[in-house]
Amino acid sequence: MNTVDFSVASDWGVGFSANLSIANNSTSSLNGWTLEFDAPFTITEIWNAEIVSRQGNRYVVRNTSWNRTLVPNSSASLDSTAANRAAFPPN
Repeated sequence: MNTVDFSVASDWGVGFSANLSIANNSTSSLNGWTLEFDAPFTITEIWNAEIVSRQGNRYVVRNTSWNRTLVPNSSASLDSTAANRAAFPPN
């Protein structure tokens, strides 16, 4: 089973930086990954992933060339900054 963890690293009121990790907890390698999620904020920058699409609040992000394959018991870490922190629920 794969898991995703999200945390706000720094909050400055109208925006924030966040850390997200995707863990491969299975016994097989994960070759190429895509993550789809709803976010009531605007991602202004993202590292270690690529935004494939955004329609309304729905984002689709995927791996980059250097973190395409997640071997068993490994993870990929994504970092981002976002605007419109007021739309995001408190920690």
